[in-house]
Amino acid sequence: MSNLYKVYLDQIVKQDKVWTLSNNDGWVTLASENNEYNVSFWVEKEQAKLAATKFWEGCEPEEIKVEELLNGILEELVEDNVGISFYIDESSSINVSPSDLLNNLLFEKEIINRDIQTTNKSEYWREYIEEKDIVERNKNVIMLDVYKYSGAINEEYFNSLFNASKKKRYEAFIKIICREEMLYTISIAGKFTILQEDGQFYFPVWPVKDFADKCLTGNWLEGKIVCINFEEWVSLILNYFEKENIKVAVFPNDSTYLAVEAKKLLIDIEKELDFY
Repeated sequence: MSNLYKVYLDQIVKQDKVWTLSNNDGWVTLASENNEYNVSFWVEKEQAKLAATKFWEGCEPEEIKVEELLNGILEELVEDNVGISFYIDESSSINVSPSDLLNNLLFEKEIINRDIQTTNKSEYWREYIEEKDIVERNKNVIMLDVYKYSGAINEEYFNSLFNASKKKRYEAFIKIICREEMLYTISIAGKFTILQEDGQFYFPVWPVKDFADKCLTGNWLEGKIVCINFEEWVSLILNYFEKENIKVAVFPNDSTYLAVEAKKLLIDIEKELDFY
């Protein structure tokens, strides 16, 4: 869930309304690449008005109460297989399914209601925070694998994405690493693996550990999966690759990889990060 979407949810619940644009034919929609339709929402009336003057001439802002969304509208959109787009500008929007928005709104309303009920600081501390004594015999140590669940994906999704078209694999790679803030490569005996063709180096990376595991074959059979720090990837590693003329082998599968210049990859990552 992007930070901007969280801000939108909070604002919608607090103001108890959202806005769309409508005319005599109904609400405005946006068509996706898959020929699916999304209803356009705005969190402020003025934003909807501005969009109408630019792209939806003849449409007017229409107010939708949160209770209307929760008590029928979102369920009807699910049945009609219509999604939702929180319109940002002509080139970007936040797409969300009606069922996800329904759950998110219910959760956000619960949190706000709890905040209202526990405005007294002492009540808040009693309900959410427990102070406990430190006892020497309770001190211990534990091994933590913080990346244990980072690559957990279902088998059907794994197979469909691992063998997907280059466009879908590239788009998925960008979205996943920006959301999870980690990516993976392979090392052997302390050195990073590389793909080399006609003197050009390509550094292989995967968005999920399971995908990298799948590629531990042939000359890479003895390799180990290494998690790359996302901040270092963006701020240091891609800059190094650009200066050393090392390209990136994005999301290799059994037979192909996507050769991308480091500068191009960085631009696409920064564009995606604008939504978080």
